[in-house]
Amino acid sequence: MKKCFVYLTAILMVLSVVPASFAEAPEDPNPVLITVNGNEITLSDFQDMAQELYSYGYSRSAQDYETASRYLISQYVYQYVFDKFGFGEYTDEENEAFRTEAETQWNEELDSYVAYYASEDDGEEELKALRRQGEQLLDSYGITLDTIFENIRTNASYDRLDDYILQNYDLYETDEKIEEYIQNKAEEQKELFESSILSYEYEALYGTLFYVPDGYRGIIQILVEVDDELLDTYLTLLASSEEEEGTVRKEEIEAAKNAILDSVREKTDDIYRRLENGERFEDLIQEYNADPGMTDEKTLSEGYMVRLDSKLWDEAFVTAAFDEKMQQVGDVSAPSIGKFGIYIAYYLRDIPAGIVALSEEEYEAVREEISYEKKSSVYNTLYEEWKGECDIDYDEDALLAYVSLSLQNGSLIHTEQTE
Repeated sequence: MKKCFVYLTAILMVLSVVPASFAEAPEDPNPVLITVNGNEITLSDFQDMAQELYSYGYSRSAQDYETASRYLISQYVYQYVFDKFGFGEYTDEENEAFRTEAETQWNEELDSYVAYYASEDDGEEELKALRRQGEQLLDSYGITLDTIFENIRTNASYDRLDDYILQNYDLYETDEKIEEYIQNKAEEQKELFESSILSYEYEALYGTLFYVPDGYRGIIQILVEVDDELLDTYLTLLASSEEEEGTVRKEEIEAAKNAILDSVREKTDDIYRRLENGERFEDLIQEYNADPGMTDEKTLSEGYMVRLDSKLWDEAFVTAAFDEKMQQVGDVSAPSIGKFGIYIAYYLRDIPAGIVALSEEEYEAVREEISYEKKSSVYNTLYEEWKGECDIDYDEDALLAYVSLSLQNGSLIHTEQTE
């Protein structure tokens, strides 16, 4: 299913709704609705495929038979292509490798099932019984060793089709086209980020950056955990002082702050002492830090992107990043108490403003993105040619009666039935 989707998305088209008169349903409980090269597609095939597409999120309804019909037809069209080019022919050695891979996947599924439901007291017989239950459950979903084997073979055929198209058709845009695209995206992001720093910071975390605004630093940190009760007391007092002026005395806040600092003073003093003795901040992160973000190699090497007016970060973290002690790369901040504990920040680097220099991987991802329309056109054209070479017969009365589809200009279209 997953492999097929790469090809099938190129052929799914939005079609208009047209009225038609009601057609009386035939008496056959599972009629043949379409025949492709002698392969029959029945009502139950439509129902099963529509449900499967809906469960995978490829359609908006479990009764979307229009989409189901295109998937069902395409399976036989691609089978015709595999036969035409020999993409489905494999040697005994290749089939044996497919069988071995299928057995591995099959056993992994059953082992996972047994491991999930087994108890410490289960003996050999209980484990065998669980394995049989797992086999029965998979079989109820139509998953067997043979279906896994055939799915692996089919995926290999699609891989061969991929290679054929890549070798015979120019699918990718030129470097000049990519550079033009990057320049345009950078201009768009520059305009957006100048009016919304939050947009930039979200894009930096979850999207692809083409432009970086001025004023950002790369910051790594040691997050020192503190007692939850002490932290809650301090944060509550701090919030109350901001909401209700005069009701919380500064002395109370200062006392709560000092209680936190005193509770971890031995640890923080040791951190600063070891830094003064020349130890690397990165090495101390491994020993003292409670921030899971600092376990990511990329984040550790580049730092969190922080600016004085950052919106995404805890205010106390921004305070640490721009502490008065943070004058140049290599400086370390004073402790700053925030929502998650005590931040000790390290000034790792200044982040260059302007158009981002993409990595090779990011560059190729851009090439893939802007080439998608071109590739879709090639896939769609080839598919329509191959489909035209197939012998496809439609039972229009049964299609209309059972799944509300009408044949219009060679395409199946959803039809509103009226009496």
